[in-house]
Amino acid sequence: MAEWQYGQTVTSDIAERNSTVPPQAGQGLDFRAIRFERFLDCSIRQRTVEQHGMPRRYDSIPGNTPVCYNRIMLSLLITGTDTGVGKTHAACLIARQLAERGLRVGIYKPVCSGAEITADGQPIWDDLLRLSQAVNVPAELDDICPQRFLASLAPPVAAMRESRRVDFAVAVRGTEPWRNRVDVLLIEGAGGWLCPLTETQTIADFAEAVQAPVLIVARPGLGTINHTLLTVDAIRRRDLPVAGVIFSQTTPEAVDESVATNGAEIERRGGVQVFGTIPFGNSTELLHGGIPLAVDWRRILRNI
Repeated sequence: MAEWQYGQTVTSDIAERNSTVPPQAGQGLDFRAIRFERFLDCSIRQRTVEQHGMPRRYDSIPGNTPVCYNRIMLSLLITGTDTGVGKTHAACLIARQLAERGLRVGIYKPVCSGAEITADGQPIWDDLLRLSQAVNVPAELDDICPQRFLASLAPPVAAMRESRRVDFAVAVRGTEPWRNRVDVLLIEGAGGWLCPLTETQTIADFAEAVQAPVLIVARPGLGTINHTLLTVDAIRRRDLPVAGVIFSQTTPEAVDESVATNGAEIERRGGVQVFGTIPFGNSTELLHGGIPLAVDWRRILRNI
């Protein structure tokens, strides 16, 4: 299957596959064939718009619902090597670093399970509360997370407890309201890369549908080389770019001696960048060699 490469002339064949006319139901286009949109720089995008109209992509997702994607805003999907590994800490930190550079930042979580019930019987999802406080663009709770469940279980199981189902189409379309509102959309997955999202699909399927680069959050201690490299390999098998790795120290216990070498081993064996560590009890800093690091996330996403 032909795939656009950076620097290649946009052909009429590609333009036809990206026309503004949606395909017939059940005949959605293979989004892997039109991955070029993410790589278009301003000059190429402008030339494409002048010649063929705004590049658009349609996929026929479950329910035969055509979904249109315009690659204008940058996006980053944050996954983990496990549940409770610190994805929300990382998402909030990245959101603040982007906002400090004057960018409009949105945060989206396709599904969230596990709520605390207040004294007056109202559910509160702590992760969503923290995410909403980290962005600098006003948003309703439904914009941040359209599908929320009470039980601290895998999303489809938690949904079943409430006689509901996770809707994959709703999860994918939930990124659309953010377009034209933000410069960068951070997407936090649920659990790890292969965490069940629906009864038949996983977070990996969702990531493939929205075509976002992936950042991996991992624990810094012994065992993380295996867990992180397995995740890197699984992401690349979906033909998605790995933006890098962040370690997150989730417990106050002293770290083991492998922490001093794990980052370098992951970089050498996985060919990915390990940016640094979010220390326990201080989710406002990313430390690299003990020194606070401010990452230019927009530059990284533009160059992927």
